[in-house]
Amino acid sequence: MSKRQLRLQPCCHKAKRRPPPQQQQQPQPRQHVYLVVDDWETGYSVRKIDVDDMDPPHAGADLDDDEAEPLPDPPVVRFYGRHCRLSHFGAYGTNILAMLGHSDAATGAFPVFDTKTLGLTLCPHPDVHSAQPLFATVAGELYLTVGYSTFVLDSLPLPGPYDDEDKQCSWIKSPRIFAPFNSIGLCRHKGGIGHVCSCDAPPLSDYATTLSTMPAWKLGEDQLFDAYDDRHLGATLLYLGGISDYCLIESRLHKDQEPLGPCDGPRRRVLRVTKFGLKYDKSGELRTTRQTVRSYQMTEGHEFNESCLTPVAFWM
Repeated sequence: MSKRQLRLQPCCHKAKRRPPPQQQQQPQPRQHVYLVVDDWETGYSVRKIDVDDMDPPHAGADLDDDEAEPLPDPPVVRFYGRHCRLSHFGAYGTNILAMLGHSDAATGAFPVFDTKTLGLTLCPHPDVHSAQPLFATVAGELYLTVGYSTFVLDSLPLPGPYDDEDKQCSWIKSPRIFAPFNSIGLCRHKGGIGHVCSCDAPPLSDYATTLSTMPAWKLGEDQLFDAYDDRHLGATLLYLGGISDYCLIESRLHKDQEPLGPCDGPRRRVLRVTKFGLKYDKSGELRTTRQTVRSYQMTEGHEFNESCLTPVAFWM
């Protein structure tokens, strides 16, 4: 046996310099549908719905009303206020505005709930004598029409040693009363109710003069709800972002309720939430695709006839 000693070869491997850590982009917060319902005896509840966790096409589209799920519980927030004022809710960014009345008798301020921070603040009312507001969001700005005036919501930094994220809201009277059409919406004309439709958005410069021609538009082929059904109450369409992601929320009377008969106690309702995409087929027709659906049931917290039959919901 050889007595030659084994010599270890010197290690020639050098540790590679680790590259500096790259700044990773923060993931975008997941958005949800925030549904405002009048299921509370003394006011309104805001329910948070995850539309990315719903049934695939045809698996739940024909669910019986009794198989509808209860709304997600607990509610995100509740607002005290008189009933029959669902139309007094608005949204701005991640905030829900509840213009149900004047919580502060001196200033006429109303509560604003931030769904991101779960914080609550007060916003002054631009016109304390107005009964019903009309909201419209254009290019990230919230416009409010009360009476014969139009206002735009402005967020201003709070005075003093506050964080940049601490803001207070105020209203600025706006001379701009024209807003561009959305490219996708629900058709309101006879023969097209229950379908989505698309139209071209005219340039803003065209609003300074009278439009002489109607923008080009196209009616969707697929019917999303039957507006002539006795149990149909109303529907709301939400844009979810992306190229063509939308959510339709239809409010219907429960099958146990008589559509035209007297209401013996609070009404039961069914809310059908449908997420879908849109595309143009080979013939150029507007079609729905990638449908998912889920039904929820609720009982109104009052015995009044709500004048706003259209569901109130926000995507944020």
